[in-house]
This record gives sequence, C-alpha cells and structure tokens, in this order.
Amino acid sequence: ILAVDLSQGTNSGPLAMPGMPELPATNKKVGTLFFHRLAINDENKATEEWAFEDPITFMGQLGQLPKTAPPARPAIEKGWDGAPIVVVADGGDTEKKNLDVVKKMIEDFNAKKTADMLAAMTDDAVESDQGDATDHTGKKDIEKSLKGFQTAFPDAKVTADNTWAAGDYVVLTGTFEGTNTGNMGPMKKTGKKVNAHFAEVYKLKDGKVSNVWRFMNGMAMMQQLGMMPS
Repeated sequence: ILAVDLSQGTNSGPLAMPGMPELPATNKKVGTLFFHRLAINDENKATEEWAFEDPITFMGQLGQLPKTAPPARPAIEKGWDGAPIVVVADGGDTEKKNLDVVKKMIEDFNAKKTADMLAAMTDDAVESDQGDATDHTGKKDIEKSLKGFQTAFPDAKVTADNTWAAGDYVVLTGTFEGTNTGNMGPMKKTGKKVNAHFAEVYKLKDGKVSNVWRFMNGMAMMQQLGMMPS
C-alpha cells in the first residue's frame, strides 16, 4: 500500500525529538505532505513501514531553522483536489506503458538528456519537491530548476529500487547520490558527497507526466553537506 498523506497540527506543547534539546511550544501551525509505504503479509498484518517526510520543512514551519537556511514551504492547508483518491492496480497495458515512461525519464536524468525528460512531460506539468519552498510549474520553470540542480551536482545519479503503477499513477522509491562541486543559487559548493533515499509519485495524462511529487530527507542531505550539525 502506497500513500501520500497530509499531516497537520498546531505546536501547542513542548517538542521532544531524539538527540535534540526539548523545544518549547511555538503555537505555529504545520502542514506537510508525506509519503507512506506499507507491506502487508497474508495474515493482513503490516510487516514493513516506510515514511518520507522532510524535517527541514517541518522545522521551518515552526520557525526553528537558522537564519542562513533557505525558505521553507509554508504550512499546507489542504491536500490534493479530490482527495481521498484511491487507485487499485490492474496490471493493464496503460500501467505498463506509464512505468516505461517513468523508467525512461530516470535513464534520461542520469544521461543528462534534459530535452528528452521535458519531452515526456505535459506543457503545464507541475513538479512539487516537498523540500522546496514552492512548486515548479511549466517546462521552462522545471528546466531551470533541473539545470540548477545539475550544476550543483554534475555527477548526480538516481537509482530506482522499486517501481509500481496503478491507474494514472506511478510510484518510485530509490536513492540519489552526487558530489556538490557547483553552487546552487545562494548555496555555495561544499565538495562533499551525498547519498539519500527518496520517493516520487508521478501522475500521467495521455502517456505524459503531468505531475511529480518528490519526498526526501533534506535535513540528512544538509548534514552530509556539512551545512547542519549531525
């Protein structure tokens, strides 16, 4: 079972997190999307659980990031239009074709074939990285974001561990690795390597990607880059 969940609440009590001093209540609202994966056995019991949520976004909404940190995505008030959306895989030809489209996009990303990646997307596609302050809408905006990322990590490589398709959706989990040998906006290059797990949800329309939602632990990446303490 693969899901995107909306987590909301008001920080009206002290917050205790492992390895960190207790934070007093901020009375600020949080609202984030996170990715959830459950494996179920024949006895209908959960045997495995994964959750991908960006701690930097969470802490940013609470106003707990250092002043040098990039802006965080504001608290989300509502989830996807039409939610809850439930889609059950049927293993049909459309799902297989959608899987092929996404797998080819991953290959094109690793080969730095940006034009081919963009050709697989609709003109009004939206890329929603939950670690970014805002979404990227349209091919020009997505291309700008992609080139900025490739400048910061010229050797960036994505490895897909698992892919699933259900209806118009494709879900992918994998790892990203790269070396930060270039600047990314105001973030100066560190020369350090990163390796992080991530999850992505794609929505396709007539064989092309119309939406991408990305989930990754941005705080772990910042720690690996030496920009935050462990």
